[in-house]
Amino acid sequence: MSVHADPDTHGHRFGDVVVTVDIALGDCVIRAPQPSNGPENTVMRSARLNSLDEIRAAWRTQNWLCRKPHQHPHAGDMASALKFAGQRLKAEQERKRRA
Repeated sequence: MSVHADPDTHGHRFGDVVVTVDIALGDCVIRAPQPSNGPENTVMRSARLNSLDEIRAAWRTQNWLCRKPHQHPHAGDMASALKFAGQRLKAEQERKRRA
């Protein structure tokens, strides 16, 4: 079973944002609240990032968006979660290269 299936157990929380990192597959899933137009105020949105390059690009975007916290209240937490995921995957890739 993938670690992404149970974010409560395997996820790392950054504010309201939860990220799960699957070292074996080399990917991550990030879950964050998003405003909704429906009866609920927010819904959880998830995105799977399949490579270190995708994680870096998403981190750059969220890091830029966090400069306007009133418009993007979870961008800072998302940037922190993506940085964490990228560091974990990069460390594992470097460990495999040395072995």
